[in-house]
Amino acid sequence: MTEPIETAVLLDCRAELAGIMAPAPDDLLAEMSPLTRLFFVEQLAYEMLGSFVAMAVESEGDEDVESSDLSTVLECMAQAAGMLDTACILLGILPTEAQQ
Repeated sequence: MTEPIETAVLLDCRAELAGIMAPAPDDLLAEMSPLTRLFFVEQLAYEMLGSFVAMAVESEGDEDVESSDLSTVLECMAQAAGMLDTACILLGILPTEAQQ
């Protein structure tokens, strides 16, 4: 198997996770059932989306941040969160009203 290309941003993210001693996903999720894992990731997706929206608001007018790229990132994250919602609804984790 080929090793993935590591970017400077990826290395920074890994260093930050190591610095706060965050557990590896396998360790964190090991004790959770598949349904609980899905619910956890769905909740995490919305938490992430909220922090990226806040970052977008803070970076308004910042010439270093390409607004079209950030808009695309937010759109992708919102779509992913919505798909996770749908999966949770289909499996009965969330009520159907969650999609409205």
